[in-house]
Amino acid sequence: MTAAERLFRGAADAGHRNAIQELIRWRDETGDHAGAVALARETVNTDVNRRHPLHELARWRDANGDSTGAESLYREAARFGSDDALVDLAVSRERAGDRGAADTLYRAAADRGNVDALRALVLRHEERGDGKGVESLLREAADAGNARFFLLDSRWPSGLDPDGQPTSPWDKMT
Repeated sequence: MTAAERLFRGAADAGHRNAIQELIRWRDETGDHAGAVALARETVNTDVNRRHPLHELARWRDANGDSTGAESLYREAARFGSDDALVDLAVSRERAGDRGAADTLYRAAADRGNVDALRALVLRHEERGDGKGVESLLREAADAGNARFFLLDSRWPSGLDPDGQPTSPWDKMT
């Protein structure tokens, strides 16, 4: 273990949560890509924040132009349960021109309860002029308790009643 790694590990042992993530990033920056991934995997298995290390390493790689390596790590982070990694993977697939895969990934993340993925699906349906799809997704959001979605759409500015009918603005005042 190098002196730098001892410092990072010491900081992590002292309770500095980002120290291990910084060590992972440092290993990746210095060319020890396999070591960075190995440490991220090790941390996923031992850290209470189980999704963070692989997802953050994937973001790091993506930001530095390694989209192939990033996608592989996004997929691995998703297997560990990170719905945010699925969203980032969907964005990556969309950048690559694979809208079908992006839709599938957004849907998978939305099914895990990711609000950002559901919002992305709403916006995609709006782009396509699919009003029924937008309405269906907004109702899905309402059913899941995501009332803030009504801010995205002027159809139901006061929300929906339990029976699925639009709430009258004066009903909200009572």
